[in-house]
Amino acid sequence: MGKATHPSKKMENPNALFSFHCPKTLQYKCKEVNLKGQLLYSWPYRWEENIDLALAQRLGRDLENWITGVNSSFKIDKKKSEIIKDVAVGSIYYAPKDWIRNADSDDVAYTKLLVFFKTVWLVTILEDCTDINIQKDQIPETFYFALAKICFIIFSFELNSIKEMEALNEFIFINEVNPMAGKHLYLVFDYSVTLKQQFGANKDSVYYFALQFRYCFELGIWGGQPENPDAINLGRQHFCRILSGGFSPLQEILFVLDGIEIPKIIRENVYWKRCWDIAAFLPARTNDIISLEKELGEYEKYQIRPDNIIVIYMDIDNCTFEKALSRAIREHDDALTEFRDTYFHFEKYPNHLYELNDDMKEIFFNTLTRLAEFIACSLQGQVILKRYLKNLEYRIESVSSKAHPTLEKP
Repeated sequence: MGKATHPSKKMENPNALFSFHCPKTLQYKCKEVNLKGQLLYSWPYRWEENIDLALAQRLGRDLENWITGVNSSFKIDKKKSEIIKDVAVGSIYYAPKDWIRNADSDDVAYTKLLVFFKTVWLVTILEDCTDINIQKDQIPETFYFALAKICFIIFSFELNSIKEMEALNEFIFINEVNPMAGKHLYLVFDYSVTLKQQFGANKDSVYYFALQFRYCFELGIWGGQPENPDAINLGRQHFCRILSGGFSPLQEILFVLDGIEIPKIIRENVYWKRCWDIAAFLPARTNDIISLEKELGEYEKYQIRPDNIIVIYMDIDNCTFEKALSRAIREHDDALTEFRDTYFHFEKYPNHLYELNDDMKEIFFNTLTRLAEFIACSLQGQVILKRYLKNLEYRIESVSSKAHPTLEKP
């Protein structure tokens, strides 16, 4: 395994802040909310000035061909094509720099990037097509557990054919409840074949990825039905958001595609595990902020509480929007600081990892660096998505109020 690229320290100034403000008046339960605040913006965060849009367009075309190639009944209209292009651009911000840098000249690097994009797309589309449609007429636990289980079975390579998948009770149920989700399971199966045939993946090497893909859906409903938020205590909600936010399977697929099998002694290391948790937590927390305008609009339409920690804090803690947002920001800032401090502590004092030999220490640091890369442009990757950003204004500035030039939305 090659050594992962150390994320740039261009924006390492610990006093940098990401200021955001939505000038549009938003509402939640007939009360006006003012979406405005500042997030800590320090290492490993950085702002990528140059994104290869031609590469994003290539990824988008190849994904469209994959979707229609797997199932010809999929129809990709102009709107869906624009969504695919949007997600393709966003995906690049989470991918390792060396994959992006070598994508044009190295088929292996491009294939890794494309499979990573497929992962992002599967998580995105399965979450989208299961978000609203089923909750009023079906028991959410039944559907989400079925979806989580069948994805885990597929990614564990327990099925040898499409026919075996179609014969599963979970597939039959999902297809009856939500045919669109059922159609996308064919993509999930084909994706698993790619992992096996092109990357030599086996049940052991994809175990943690399969587990996180399962948790992405299963833990979204742990603790009670969504329409009864009081059944979910805040401690459990905070824990579940790390695993149900959709980012943990993306972390794990990075290791699978690079052929990195992380020894148990490293996965059980409390410092490594904590950094892994934070790497999944940070984009989930910024997503709660960036997507809030979109999700409050959906609430006005469907009257279903969005799976957003800010409104969850408001409902469960019976607090104001300002207090809920302030808490979400503080948790983000604390986590970002902790990741940075932990990373640089062990970089300076590697002998504190005395239970690891030199080879294990190399895996420890290379995988943490992969996680740092994953975090690095994640905030930027969210604010450029058209699916989220409508009226939000943002800029990077210093605590001393000497602002950087306003960053224009692409």
